[in-house]
Amino acid sequence: MKFLVKLFFPKANLNEIYLSFGKVIYESKPIAPDLLVHEQVHLRQQNYSYARAIWFFLRYRLSKDFRYRMELEAYREQLRFIYSKIRDRNKRALAKKEIARCISLPMYGMVSFEQALKDLS
Repeated sequence: MKFLVKLFFPKANLNEIYLSFGKVIYESKPIAPDLLVHEQVHLRQQNYSYARAIWFFLRYRLSKDFRYRMELEAYREQLRFIYSKIRDRNKRALAKKEIARCISLPMYGMVSFEQALKDLS
């Protein structure tokens, strides 16, 4: 699995990686509940199929637009889960900013922090 991670995410830290592939979530360390929700979205996007997962990852690697749409869907679901557990609006705002920071990381090569905040709304 490390080969796939390095192929699709050359800058990824292998000590802190979660990867959904087909029917399985590969994790480098125990996964937090909100990240589990995020990774489950990716399993669903791959139709719980290893063959579909290969197609998904090829497209994910080659298309920034596809990658962004898939991540945005997963991060929105992750944020909804967080909101279901947190009622304090200040903590919710912090969580949203953290998710926006994640989705705007160079690893994804996608959008600015400000655009990510807007798209998460």
